[in-house]
Amino acid sequence: MQRMVLYKLQNKPVLESKAFEALQSLCHMQPEKIAIICNNRAIAANLETYLRDVSNTHYTPQIISLNDLIDLSFVNTFSKNKHLLLLYIKSYLYHFQHIPFRNAIYQSQLLMENALQLFISMATKKTHINKKRTLFDSEESYLLSDLFHEFNDYLAINYSIKLKNFYKTPLSHHKLNPISELFFINTTIKYPWEKNCIAKITQSKHSSWLLDTNLEQETTWLIQSFPQIQSITESEQEAAPLTICEFKTHLEEINFVLEKIYTILKTKHPSPITIVTPNNKTYQQSLELLLLQHNIPNHNKETAKPLVNAFISLINFIHKPLTLDTIDTLTSNAWLQKIVTFDIIIDIPFIKVYLDSKNKKQTLDNALALIDASTDKSKINDLSYIDKQINALCLLKKHYDSISNTASSKCWLSFFTNIINIFESFSSLEQKNNSLNKKKDHILDFITQEFTCLNTLSSNEKSKDLYCNWLIQALRFRYIHYDSEIYPVTISSIETTSFTHDRSYFVLGVNQTMYQTLSSNRDYFETITSFHQPIIQNPNTSVINMLLLNLNNSISQPILTSSKEVNESQTIPLDNIITTPMTMSKEITPCDKPINSKIPNTSLNNNIPTIKFNDLSATMIDTYQSCPIKFWFRYILKLEPPTPEQHDISNKDWGITVHTILEEFNNWLKNNPSPTKSLSLSKLTDICNQLLSKKPKSAAWAIKKQKLLGSTQFPGLIKEIIKLYHNNDYLQKPHSTENKQRFKINNVTINSVVDALFDTPTGQVIVDYKTGKTIAKPSDIQHCRSLQMPIYLLSNASSNIEALIYFQIHNLEKTTVIIPACQKIFKETYLEKRKRPFELSQDFLNKVKTHISTLIDLIQENHFSHETLIKNTNNTPSTMCSHCSYNIACRKDPFL
Repeated sequence: MQRMVLYKLQNKPVLESKAFEALQSLCHMQPEKIAIICNNRAIAANLETYLRDVSNTHYTPQIISLNDLIDLSFVNTFSKNKHLLLLYIKSYLYHFQHIPFRNAIYQSQLLMENALQLFISMATKKTHINKKRTLFDSEESYLLSDLFHEFNDYLAINYSIKLKNFYKTPLSHHKLNPISELFFINTTIKYPWEKNCIAKITQSKHSSWLLDTNLEQETTWLIQSFPQIQSITESEQEAAPLTICEFKTHLEEINFVLEKIYTILKTKHPSPITIVTPNNKTYQQSLELLLLQHNIPNHNKETAKPLVNAFISLINFIHKPLTLDTIDTLTSNAWLQKIVTFDIIIDIPFIKVYLDSKNKKQTLDNALALIDASTDKSKINDLSYIDKQINALCLLKKHYDSISNTASSKCWLSFFTNIINIFESFSSLEQKNNSLNKKKDHILDFITQEFTCLNTLSSNEKSKDLYCNWLIQALRFRYIHYDSEIYPVTISSIETTSFTHDRSYFVLGVNQTMYQTLSSNRDYFETITSFHQPIIQNPNTSVINMLLLNLNNSISQPILTSSKEVNESQTIPLDNIITTPMTMSKEITPCDKPINSKIPNTSLNNNIPTIKFNDLSATMIDTYQSCPIKFWFRYILKLEPPTPEQHDISNKDWGITVHTILEEFNNWLKNNPSPTKSLSLSKLTDICNQLLSKKPKSAAWAIKKQKLLGSTQFPGLIKEIIKLYHNNDYLQKPHSTENKQRFKINNVTINSVVDALFDTPTGQVIVDYKTGKTIAKPSDIQHCRSLQMPIYLLSNASSNIEALIYFQIHNLEKTTVIIPACQKIFKETYLEKRKRPFELSQDFLNKVKTHISTLIDLIQENHFSHETLIKNTNNTPSTMCSHCSYNIACRKDPFL
């Protein structure tokens, strides 16, 4: 059995630990027998540079990322096959773009990667899709399962690739053969197969782990999986103190940092500088703009963008039919305007105006025909200009036809190079801008490599559409952030900062960085995680604590800053992050002495002026009861919930859409009593089509539309909705819809909007439409744990309300009517005996009034502490906090 050692580092930077000193000694004596495993290649490169600097030698141990270690140890891995697998899944999905679900994956490289990783995990573990936590709702999981089985067979039949063989066959690689000991330094486990791979690799080699105690998931896994592992804890009493300078706005914060940087750059031998920005576009854009204004050279990611965008615009042009409009779109890019042969900028608006003057339609054929009519000098003021314009169009059409009429990848690449060179901006790069010319050649080399992959496709799968779509996606994914120059100032992210001891670090927006999502796996749908995330991850705050701790060492101390506002929007309060294992204090500028980081354990109402409310909504009262802190964030600080960077439809937008559809349907039903079921379905279909036609033409909305209306293969939700309307007599006669109502308690006006009221022979029922997966239980309503329905009941106290009804519209399994409360006569008339809603009574109304009165008093007295003053009403943290939009700034126990 091989030796395994775990060094747990508590409040101690890796570079200052005794474990790392021991590693350096081993590296000095036997570097050829040691491999150091880091989180990513950037950190590996940083560590290699550090070891060379401190040892004054060019011979260092192998330093690689965990992903590279796995690639060297196994024959088939995702990384080795990623490019071809992406191409094959794209070529397969190309034939299914008429299916919205598959088209959504086809349009996104990130979704294709996530799908492939899930498919590999499914194939290697032989698990069913429904047993996994996926990116999609349950109603789409069978679509993903079907795609897995189809694509798995497609790979095996056409390319002899079997996903089940990935990460199984060991590989004896010459780079790892001499290695006898592996050192893992703060290596996190991200993917589900990495644990099995590590277990197999460490069977034949000694291994040591240097892990910060913030990496709790990895530490726990090692101790539980390897009972023989020797655990050693190395700690310091206190970490080196850090001060965070707090500013009012992010622009003041950035200007402060730039003044510091300017001072460093004026010194005789300035050290390299890295500015760490949060995952916030406003910060990044403002920083780059101010660096430009201050004339501070830096890694500007925008330098290659115009060139890459020119390539993408040209490929988009080739992808589309040739018309005057597509040429106009092409020439809107400054790089693609001037034709070098005729020394003229293509002027489509001029050509269109000229065609109008000739009473001709604005078509390309009519424009090209002008070359024959242009000899009539009496009617043309500038013959040479129109001649050049039409000749330029003819030349462009010639090259377009050549590239469009070939499926050969070799000819396609040759024609593409030819069409590039007709534009003056590209052909003159060699003389005018050698740096950009090198980047142009680099991009062309990249496209050539892509065609090497495209050549592996069978002849019947090759097409212009696939070539264009693949190249556009590959260029965007690879080159948008391309830059190979070296500058004294680098803009970076917190994940790549380890082992860079010789730099000055400025960490902007610490209050945002502490809670940013480290994973970049974001896309259309409702979560920001990948398809394949069954492994519990370390909290982001723990990982970033570890990264900041390793920046703050005896060699250099980072400067940390934050701002209270970004674009006039309040940020996460800084006080909420000064409770980390590191010693942090904040400094409110201008101020000479930092404020102590100890936060007194007092209620929030001691720190803010008393606030009175004249009006409260049902949602506000329900929010306060569920969590006073959430109420404070939302309605007093007026902090909007963080919006994920994604292209999916939010739950709120989807709910509004469904409510609007049913509002129109209820108004129609009110004016058209007793319709047939087919007429109701036809009307609801028309309303859905009319409303959804105004929505963006995106894959996400296409999926939602299919969910509502259905298809030839799958029924839609509207059929279930109409079935419920016609099968329940109490939903036949709408009285009002989206009805705004108000009443007073304790001199405070309570506002509510009731989704719908329906008439029954003896009274009315209140209907609340719900698009979520879960709804309030009858016991929650009865005991005032959920207040929305009771408030609706109070607002209609003068009417004879016979029942409270939830009309749930979520998926085919959860589109139903639920009655949590009703009067006795209603139950006897409409409900089965086995259903037991609680009975509505005057006592219940009085109980609700008393309860709401108590809540209003607490709100008016500004009790916004996390310690609730009302018992048996608040949901427990386990059921509420994990789904809360404000949990990153919360002070409840689970988030301390």
